[in-house]
Amino acid sequence: KDAAQHIPAAVLRLPDVNIEEQKMLMAAMTGQAYTGEIPDFSNYQPYPSKPLSPGAIERQNLREEQDLAFQESLAMDRERQQREEQALIDQMEREESQRQKERIMLEELEEKKRRLPAEPASDDPMGIVLAIRMPDGTRLKRRFSKADTLRSVFDYVDVECGPGLAHTAYRLVTNFPRKVFESRAQQQQASLGELGFSLLEALFVETAMI
Repeated sequence: KDAAQHIPAAVLRLPDVNIEEQKMLMAAMTGQAYTGEIPDFSNYQPYPSKPLSPGAIERQNLREEQDLAFQESLAMDRERQQREEQALIDQMEREESQRQKERIMLEELEEKKRRLPAEPASDDPMGIVLAIRMPDGTRLKRRFSKADTLRSVFDYVDVECGPGLAHTAYRLVTNFPRKVFESRAQQQQASLGELGFSLLEALFVETAMI
């Protein structure tokens, strides 16, 4: 006989279980094959879960709070790491920018050194002597020709002082009478003779921070 036909009363008393489900259950209990119609479980509604005890609710809330705190901690760690990485990138970019400026500055100084005119001989009638005093008291002295331009004098000061004047604007002045020579392009193209330099001229460097 088909064992699924003999369904125990306990099985029949199961709530919300139709006859086909009961036959399937009986077949499973007896180890026999079920040959009936497969029930439609698409609309199956599970039994309502048992309410949690206050202690279980408290433990669940605690786990949720711990999980939330852990996620917030991870987010803060990620943000801190991103800030640190960005700060490192910014520092590297600043350092590279500074190195680039220094390279350009040195290249400019080398170019100024190359274009410095040769010093005229001591008996050259066009020769003049410039004594240049720096703000720190350092003195420079060099012979130039009256045909040399004012730019040559500025180039000489830049070369001798090096990067020390890189972030300063300066001008050359005489005291008696006071004359001011600036690094304007138009004035720099003028010759020392055109600007009225004497055979021996004392100049002072006046600086102003940019």
